[in-house]
Amino acid sequence: MQTCRPSVLLVGAIDFHEFRGAVGWLRAHTQLDAVRTVAEAVERCENRQADWHTIVVAQSRPGEFMQREVDQLSRTMPLAQLIALLGSCCEGETRSGRPWPGVVRVYWHQFVARAATELRRDDTATSWQLPRTASDAERTDHALRERPQRAEGLIAICTNQAVFFDALASACRVAGYSSVWTTSEHARSAQDAVALLWHGQLRADSEFQQLQRLTARSPRTPLIVLMGFPRYDHVQRATAAGAAAVLPIPLQLSDLWSTLRDVTR
Repeated sequence: MQTCRPSVLLVGAIDFHEFRGAVGWLRAHTQLDAVRTVAEAVERCENRQADWHTIVVAQSRPGEFMQREVDQLSRTMPLAQLIALLGSCCEGETRSGRPWPGVVRVYWHQFVARAATELRRDDTATSWQLPRTASDAERTDHALRERPQRAEGLIAICTNQAVFFDALASACRVAGYSSVWTTSEHARSAQDAVALLWHGQLRADSEFQQLQRLTARSPRTPLIVLMGFPRYDHVQRATAAGAAAVLPIPLQLSDLWSTLRDVTR
């Protein structure tokens, strides 16, 4: 029996370039309604017979939506999960700005992997459904309490750092995968892998060429790029080089597990 898709209201600039992946995923996996402003959202709620399961407020820069507007959404639809989809300009907001209290913060480069696990409609409570007083640490702890679906297969991990390989190999092992350490110059083992994890920054042409060599040698192996605080142009370069997905470092393990499950399905 197919699970009913959750109903989602997206508030904000849905055509903002950093949000294209998130909006595309929402359109494919949810019953999506979209409006530009909070006033439109409140008006549409008054004419709707049932509440939305989740409200996603898409903010490309700090101050695009005021606290009073977020509070108005919360009062109007108190049962809906309230999620902030945030652009790169909002990354420093928790240190130097005024982030909205009680709203789950998800950056544009995290959203697809996170939503695949969190945004569902069944009897299992997710970390997004915790009370709004829950901290980020409590939400992360809750997400990790749910064990990943068991899988199998070989994951090739391409990194220059032994510590990073050990960490990724341990994460893969928890989900049921075995792993092997490889490089772009010695990628034969990747040909037998169900997925390839590549760790880098793509800030130099040499790294871009390295990715191209990996995908050329293993064209049927899905490639997942892991990079610190990715920017939109970096993600575009990774995609152009053949990446099936890009995940930020640091990452949440459940995001890695859901992405591996998606690209190897």
